[in-house]
Amino acid sequence: MADQHTRVYIADSKVSWIAAEILRSNGNTIDVQTFPDPSEENLDDHPQTPTQRTVAKDSVCLQNALPDEGCEDMVNLNYLHEAAILYNLKARFHGGLPYTYTGPICIAVNPYTWLDIYNPTVQDQYLDTSKLTELPPHVYAVSARAFHHMKTTGHNQSILVSGESGAGKTETTKILMSHLATAGDRDAHNKELTLNIVERVLQSNPLMESFGNATTSRNDNSSRFGKFSELQFNADYELVGARCNTYLLEKSRVSTHGKGERNYHIFYQLLAAPQEFRDRVELPDADPTAFPFLRGVAGDDGNALKESDADFFERTLKGLTTLGISESVFGVVAAILHLGRVDFKGGDQAAMVAGAETVAAISKLLGLDAQDFEQSLCTRQMSAGLDTYTVPHTMDQATNARTALGVALYSKLFDWLVTHVNASTTSKMHVAQRICILDIFGFEIFDANSFEQLCINYANEKLQQKFTQDVFKSIQVEYEEEGIPWTKIEFADNMNVLELIEGRFGLLALLNEECMRPKGSDVAFTNKLSAHYNDNDRFELPRLKRNCFTILHYAGQVVYETSGFLVKNTDMLQRDTVLLLNRSTSPFVLSLFPQAEKPVTNRLKRSNSILGD
Repeated sequence: MADQHTRVYIADSKVSWIAAEILRSNGNTIDVQTFPDPSEENLDDHPQTPTQRTVAKDSVCLQNALPDEGCEDMVNLNYLHEAAILYNLKARFHGGLPYTYTGPICIAVNPYTWLDIYNPTVQDQYLDTSKLTELPPHVYAVSARAFHHMKTTGHNQSILVSGESGAGKTETTKILMSHLATAGDRDAHNKELTLNIVERVLQSNPLMESFGNATTSRNDNSSRFGKFSELQFNADYELVGARCNTYLLEKSRVSTHGKGERNYHIFYQLLAAPQEFRDRVELPDADPTAFPFLRGVAGDDGNALKESDADFFERTLKGLTTLGISESVFGVVAAILHLGRVDFKGGDQAAMVAGAETVAAISKLLGLDAQDFEQSLCTRQMSAGLDTYTVPHTMDQATNARTALGVALYSKLFDWLVTHVNASTTSKMHVAQRICILDIFGFEIFDANSFEQLCINYANEKLQQKFTQDVFKSIQVEYEEEGIPWTKIEFADNMNVLELIEGRFGLLALLNEECMRPKGSDVAFTNKLSAHYNDNDRFELPRLKRNCFTILHYAGQVVYETSGFLVKNTDMLQRDTVLLLNRSTSPFVLSLFPQAEKPVTNRLKRSNSILGD
């Protein structure tokens, strides 16, 4: 290990690991010489000239002798440790090889550029599973094996796509779906019908991206929802349909987002639409900064329209047409934009709408009576026994009611879209087998983390536990039961984090309990956490921050701000507002908010709506 000229990796606080060569051994320490790495992106942090260091002997890791293109399957590495994995992935990345295997797992490093390895010829090559070992690593091998196993075993298959934000999960999912669609089309008896199904399935992806993706600090096309896609095959293994379930739409993004980020793509696409189209939805102004829900922080120009927004708008229109979905969705999108422009006056007294023009535009778009709509924002109905009375809102309460309506409209619209996409793509005939693909958020650590990040990171903790169970726990138990000699592998088990979050007296249970209290508050919830988990190794309370807590997740330490936790967990729209929407003259709005009960007052006058269907 300490022989002179032995190649090793040494730990470095700035760039993780640095390649080095042993010069001499000094008992428990060794002297090494590091080498500059011109391919390293963080050149300012990486040594640019050979340097000598003295390090602890037990802290170094041996290097593998690798070809320039690295090792295709990392189970074949002689020395398997963090440094070896990272350097192997980097060698392959710089060789234009984004894929590497670790046994049955395919690791993808996002090249942030399109490579010519996704054409029909390459797709066909990987569908011949007998030759997969002769082909370089590719995500097509994953989809090909899933398709092959479905045919040979008759069992449904699942593919899990996981990784950090910006790692390329959504693009990988689309590549997998395209390949599986091709596999299901290969031997189809009715090519025309199958091609129509394939087109519908593939057209649903950009449509879902328009309404569910946004620009974040790490990714220009970040999925802000989780997606479980199901590709459906008949008994002849022909693709006959698809459907998806969605999870954890980031609702708060509708009204606020961070510096350098944007709201959902569809808002900017609509503003980039032709003037004639925008006039139909009461949007003569195409400047994003004119709409508060789209504004970033002061001095942030990240919300300007892009040249691609107009092109993507046309793509969205095509997707709607292909799937037979009404353009009425844009009226609701426009109404949400206008909602952000509704201002109030009145301070701590009874709030009043500051301008009637915006209210009139929203009312027209949603098929509401303008006076009733204004009243729903500025007041709420309270009941005491048999009596009902009206309570005026303060400015803050009215603003919150306005924002809650915008968020609820978008959430309902997204759910409606998913339902109608599924109606268009789901098979009407018998489904014999399924291949499912899970594309969910990567682990998130932002400057400000709230309830959404807790849910996302909780989901990732569950996935990590499944990975641990499948790769480590179950195999080691199997070896023990069969008496097979093996070397125990140390791994981080995150069960204690899951118990903290989801246990009987876990964080979520305490949150639900606080939401049920008549005077429950975010502050009281934070205090409960402090009382319950003060001695938990995975939980901390920041000393210099109020109303925050820290969880030591498997992927890192995250500080969560509890402000808004109760409102987001309850996720309820004011009853008066729901009843108002139940009385909309727009069939489309009514489809978003089905009438659950009779209105409490008779309508004397109703306005016309431009949303006809």
